[in-house]
Amino acid sequence: MKRMRERDAPAPPGYKDVVLRLPDTSSPAFQAECRRQARLLRDDPAEADHAAWAAAAAAVLDLDT
Repeated sequence: MKRMRERDAPAPPGYKDVVLRLPDTSSPAFQAECRRQARLLRDDPAEADHAAWAAAAAAVLDLDT
């Protein structure tokens, strides 16, 4: 497997290895926490303002093309 060989190779000069710990998004506990947080934000006026800002920024960047 090429990815394993790349991972096991020493880092090039000037670089160092970094380990990233990411949540398991398929975990039922993670999914439940996402739903819980989404429910908290659903009726928050500030969240609606943030969503509108993000939509306007995306429109300016034209990310759909």
